[in-house]
Amino acid sequence: EITSTLYWKHPFNVLASYREMVDFYVIDLSLTGMVNGKFQQAVATVCLLSEVGGSREWIVQTHLGAQLNPGDVVKGYLLENMNFNNDDIGKYRSDQLHDVILVRKHFPNQLKQRNKRNWKIKTLDVLEPEGNSSRQAKSTMQQEREEFEDEIERDKELRKDILLYKDISGKKKTSATAASGACEGQNDDENDEEVPQVDLEELLDELAIEDDAGAGEDAAKKRGRDDDEAVS
Repeated sequence: EITSTLYWKHPFNVLASYREMVDFYVIDLSLTGMVNGKFQQAVATVCLLSEVGGSREWIVQTHLGAQLNPGDVVKGYLLENMNFNNDDIGKYRSDQLHDVILVRKHFPNQLKQRNKRNWKIKTLDVLEPEGNSSRQAKSTMQQEREEFEDEIERDKELRKDILLYKDISGKKKTSATAASGACEGQNDDENDEEVPQVDLEELLDELAIEDDAGAGEDAAKKRGRDDDEAVS
């Protein structure tokens, strides 16, 4: 694991973004016995999720031994299909670069749980761009925010440094979303418990300071009117 302190001491360029990750299917997994904190080394046999039952497979080492089981889906990079425009890649020998790098376990049902979240994070107001590109920029920002919230749910260590508030806005599924969810069948409901979630005790109550201030102003105005009527 690369901490922020280590990164800023020895920064490096990014070879690929998270958008270039693909889905792999775990065929087999065997632990090596090596443990480092929350990570456990294992040797996994994987194939592309789109090629399950085919002949193309990879045997790779992974740090996700404590999280993965045969049958799981895992996000990772397939390097043989990627072109790098980076000088750092030349510093590695060919035997140091694996064809497949597994990054994190994937929870397919997590996408369906986004509109059921009972928590929220607060962000600073940002000036939105104007013009034809504003819609695309808004869509990109919203997608990145949702993916960041997915990561918050998956990583309990990350949540220790982030303030999460109870969402009392009463968000409900739209009729279209509800209809789509109903067509998914009972299998998704059975797998919902596997989706990472934020515990209620981790959430903070939101302080409605503006509402309290407004209520105080209204009460002061009412007292002023009462005093005027008493004098007259």
